[in-house]
Amino acid sequence: MRMLGMLACRLLKAVQHLALAVVIGVATNAHAQDLPAQLPGGSDALGGGYFGIETASGWRMSLMPNDSGFDAIFTDRAGRDTAFVAEGDANAAAGQVEIAGSPALFAFSPRPIGMVLFWFPVSADGKVQTTGAKPYLFLRDGETLPEQPALFQPPPKELGERVDPFVFLYSYQFWTPSEVGRGYMGMRDRHRALIRLYAHVHTDILWRLCQSTDSPVGRAEALEGQNITCEGVIDIMDDVQRRGQFAAYKQGLSEEREKLLDAVRCSQGGLSQETCVLVSQWTARAAVSLETAQTILSRY
Repeated sequence: MRMLGMLACRLLKAVQHLALAVVIGVATNAHAQDLPAQLPGGSDALGGGYFGIETASGWRMSLMPNDSGFDAIFTDRAGRDTAFVAEGDANAAAGQVEIAGSPALFAFSPRPIGMVLFWFPVSADGKVQTTGAKPYLFLRDGETLPEQPALFQPPPKELGERVDPFVFLYSYQFWTPSEVGRGYMGMRDRHRALIRLYAHVHTDILWRLCQSTDSPVGRAEALEGQNITCEGVIDIMDDVQRRGQFAAYKQGLSEEREKLLDAVRCSQGGLSQETCVLVSQWTARAAVSLETAQTILSRY
């Protein structure tokens, strides 16, 4: 079992960012478009009761801490319980289980208001089939999905489609990294330049772009002058969530995004002259602040 736990930790390390892609990717389903790239709030640690959503709907997981990890119970849609031991800790755990006569390795990776269960099939000779992993989303008991913004719009289907900055700013958190890239580059140059001045918002967009194993269009441009690599962005954001600072990050993002939205409105003549004088002062301060993604992330 100890070797199993060590293997599970290596597997989790290898697929750690796959969970993020899954959380984003399922947003193409009608019932999952409420899922942002990262779910806000909650506790970024394993333990307690969970209920499945989307392809895991009707399933339950219970993870009760013990000396080596967790006493785990998987409940299927028919209400049948399967008990097993998952070795690990609050950051990662895994255990072998038999479901409907078929052995599998369940690996658990926490997320802010839930977790991802990776279901690895196990061959007859006991080898874990890493290429056959299936991820399933679970929310912690008592949590609910955030509401999709009223102004949400689907992402551009092709590179080159013109994207309104309001559509992008209200919707990008619900898009995959590739879709974020197409939307980012679909805005006019002046709107991308304006967004860069609001460094917290730009940092969040960059984080979304960095969550892809590929290199989405727009990522190279978004990285310019930010004094950080994508690996650095991902590592710091993972640490921010582990330390419980994600709520503070989201609060700062929300406050700056509202100012940016007003700046876009002013650029389109949508607010009064008096209000736009104040907005222009915010933008001027942002322009001379020399803030980058590196300085924003260093606060958290």
